[in-house]
Amino acid sequence: MTINVRKSKTMHIVREQENIEILCIGESIEMVDEYTCLGTVISRNGKVDQEISNRIKKVNVLYYHLCNTVIEKRKVENNVKVHIFKAIHLPTLLYGSESWVPLDKDLSRDTAMEMRYLWKVAGRTRRDRIRNERTIEDVRTVTIDKRQLRWFGHLCRMSEDRYTRKYFQARPSGKRPKGRPRIQCKDYISRVGEKRGKTGMP
Repeated sequence: MTINVRKSKTMHIVREQENIEILCIGESIEMVDEYTCLGTVISRNGKVDQEISNRIKKVNVLYYHLCNTVIEKRKVENNVKVHIFKAIHLPTLLYGSESWVPLDKDLSRDTAMEMRYLWKVAGRTRRDRIRNERTIEDVRTVTIDKRQLRWFGHLCRMSEDRYTRKYFQARPSGKRPKGRPRIQCKDYISRVGEKRGKTGMP
């Protein structure tokens, strides 16, 4: 396998950044704080805000293309528009969201992008004063929390030797830095389950 050093990047995931030089064929590989792999933005700090911004940017371009060709066309039936939403728009926006631990502001941004499409399909505006939950139920779409709980179910059914389950169960060693601790994925999933009436979450 031939490695292109100029296109290769390295990332050092630690709490305190260290200057580490990695050489390949006598050339130094650039160290970055974030990079894009298979369309997903991976950040050194482990946060998902950059990836969510990337998803929103992609779906925003898609939305305007669909507006000109599908959404605003009266000849196209609503069930076809909803099918396109579930098949193209939603997967583009929520790609990889099963493993996200987003903040409330991140969820609000995602919801806004979903509702902009659905309001167009339903012919509704904010003046109609119809809750987002009702619109989502009308089109019978799958929200981000349902996707996360579905993936968590797959994770729980995995065998103990699967790396995915090992990574989920891993706990970092050492002392936490000062300040408010980040919410762990396990605690976040428990909150999502409680909101939907699920109890006994691990």
